[in-house]
Amino acid sequence: MKHTNKKSFKPLETGIQTGELAMFAVGSHNHEAGRQDVIPGIVSFGFWQAQGVHDSRSEPHYNDSVHFMMSLQGQTSAVLDDKVYTLKPEELMVTRPWQKHAVGYPSFSQGQLGWLTLDVGIRNPHEKWKWPGWILLSKDELSAITRELRHNEDAIRHVSPACVAAFASLVHYAKEPDAAKNKTLIALLANTVFLRLYQSFAQATATYSASLTEAARSVEMFLSRLSSLLVEPWTVDRMAQQCGVGQTYFSSQVILLTGETPAKHLLRLRMKRAQELLKETTLSLHDICKQTGFGGESHFVQQFSKRFGETPNAWRGKTKQM
Repeated sequence: MKHTNKKSFKPLETGIQTGELAMFAVGSHNHEAGRQDVIPGIVSFGFWQAQGVHDSRSEPHYNDSVHFMMSLQGQTSAVLDDKVYTLKPEELMVTRPWQKHAVGYPSFSQGQLGWLTLDVGIRNPHEKWKWPGWILLSKDELSAITRELRHNEDAIRHVSPACVAAFASLVHYAKEPDAAKNKTLIALLANTVFLRLYQSFAQATATYSASLTEAARSVEMFLSRLSSLLVEPWTVDRMAQQCGVGQTYFSSQVILLTGETPAKHLLRLRMKRAQELLKETTLSLHDICKQTGFGGESHFVQQFSKRFGETPNAWRGKTKQM
């Protein structure tokens, strides 16, 4: 299941077209499926250059990779897990695939915002990070960075001027002609970023929580988003795969958290949404089925009648009279 879509970046594209915003990028900045990494693990890097304050922005969305963002000039607003932050120079924002985020939201301010998108093979909090083989840091240094990024999810982390300089060197390289062709230089610049990041983390004090990487959290977060994913053709096995856990474990956690089996919980959410659409809209049963993930109209009518003792149209008629 893709987290990002083209609509998430439409306002940014409009800003580029009007000249309010310039973007220099190597790789796929919107992380579409079918991408080709710049080098193994690096999805993209680059920076935005904003002229004045304007409403070009990305809409809140999820990525399938880890996203590092840093303000190189000026202060940029950003959203992480529905909270608004101001990203200032010498501050780093890191978003994981399960964190909803946006940049330049609600508006972009004049300045530069750099990013680096790295795929370390994770989609859920409990999964182990798999760093690319070209990273030259020692095993202990990588373990320390991983701990910082797995067991602490503070929205903003302060970094050293040396880390900012290394990050700027990498993302500004996106402005060079044919930058993507020099794989060796990209790897060297990225290694410098991670070395400086390790040094910044080593000098800082952070609070860690092992509970952030528990498999139960992956299931709980999936359930919290399930109401917005009802159109997906879910099976219990597919839901478990989405969480990165086994089917037996997934089912036991859903029962523990909701008191229902996964199938019953999904059906209840779909029925609840169907009732809302019946009451609040004039959509046909066919369209309601499409928006709630029911396989067909006859199946929907059968399940609805079994659950509520009357057909969807009869139920809708009564609610309209209230």
